[in-house]
Amino acid sequence: MPVKLGVSCGGDLWSREDILAVEELGFDSYWTGEHIVYHRPIMEAVTLLSYVAGLTTRIKVGPATLLLPLRHAFIRMGASHAQRDIFHQYLLEAAIAGGRLALARALLSERTLAKPHSLGSWMRYATVLDQLGEPEAASAARQRGATINAAA
Repeated sequence: MPVKLGVSCGGDLWSREDILAVEELGFDSYWTGEHIVYHRPIMEAVTLLSYVAGLTTRIKVGPATLLLPLRHAFIRMGASHAQRDIFHQYLLEAAIAGGRLALARALLSERTLAKPHSLGSWMRYATVLDQLGEPEAASAARQRGATINAAA
């Protein structure tokens, strides 16, 4: 029986290059987890793992721990879609302010899929992509925003 080896990012957001290196070095899986009572909180394994799955072609991804009952507790706090949207925007801004740009990119990717006609989301996405050193992707996001603005 062949031995399979995986890697855990320990809840940290690794660079695109480091994630791709996991696959290139022959590892079979990539893991992360969620923790609330830890020396530092680690949340949103699903978004991180979705990002990793989108970058890689062969390795499996999975959560070492997943706190599903707590994941979207703020959804119950808001009585309307608008209130829940504000919570999502706070999460995004906290990621940006905390310098967690890879997480911000993942959240904006999710947001632009859910709200493809949101000019503000596309322009914010462009800014984050610029900060991450991805000028081509930033230009595409900016163009998408310009198309939405022209149609308005």
